[in-house]
Amino acid sequence: AYGICTKDNYLYVNDAHGMKIVDINDPSNPQELETKSDIKSSSGKIYIEGIYAYLCAGETGLHIVNVSDPALPYLVKTIETPGIAEDVYVHGSYAFVADRDSGLQIINIENPDEGAIVAKMETLGWALGVYGKDNYLYIAEDGGYIEKIDISDPTKPSIVKKIVINGTFYDLCIYNGYIYV
Repeated sequence: AYGICTKDNYLYVNDAHGMKIVDINDPSNPQELETKSDIKSSSGKIYIEGIYAYLCAGETGLHIVNVSDPALPYLVKTIETPGIAEDVYVHGSYAFVADRDSGLQIINIENPDEGAIVAKMETLGWALGVYGKDNYLYIAEDGGYIEKIDISDPTKPSIVKKIVINGTFYDLCIYNGYIYV
């Protein structure tokens, strides 16, 4: 699996065979509800917000899938990104996509069926992971970079801080004021 996440009693999986939805109400007996083989990905993570799943689909871009009925998900829109969509974070009406060598792509998803890129930002290295907290976005990058971005105005992101550590970072999270990569 390239990406997994849970919401309520469901596990959402993004892999090369498509998007899978598994009922995990009884963890000792998970039941696969649906595999959407028409929603494939060569890489990328998945994020659930409200009734939508946002799937990074590598060179294809970002898939937006309606999962209001987990047994009958359907593709709402695919938004092509200029790079390779690796990770996504949703905050309000915007999806923030780590788009590898094309940096950060910011997509207006207020109306998901009309979603479109409204801003972009170059990054120091390839953008591989994103994590949001409050009005800040943290980007994990190759070359040992982490960038803290102010997204209080999502159409005009601004760099707050650049951190350089040896290594390549594919993902990150923040807990109790610490960044984990």
